[in-house]
Amino acid sequence: MQPDLILLDIEIPIKEGHRLCRELRESEQTKDIKLILINNDNNPMHKSWDVLKSTDFYFATKNPLSKNNLIQSLSDLD
Repeated sequence: MQPDLILLDIEIPIKEGHRLCRELRESEQTKDIKLILINNDNNPMHKSWDVLKSTDFYFATKNPLSKNNLIQSLSDLD
């Protein structure tokens, strides 16, 4: 069973989020899963072309992610 969607924080402790996104995109088993990358520190380096092209949606916010924004983003993916 595979997920339809993965929500991923760019600052995950084990591996940087953008690297994990790239690995997921390169794998035959996971390349079609929708990826939403969340960045709460608004670091401009995290908005590189490499990061953006490996995700379906990129959230950059200094505030905690709101439920309404998340729901809207999920709606926009279809």
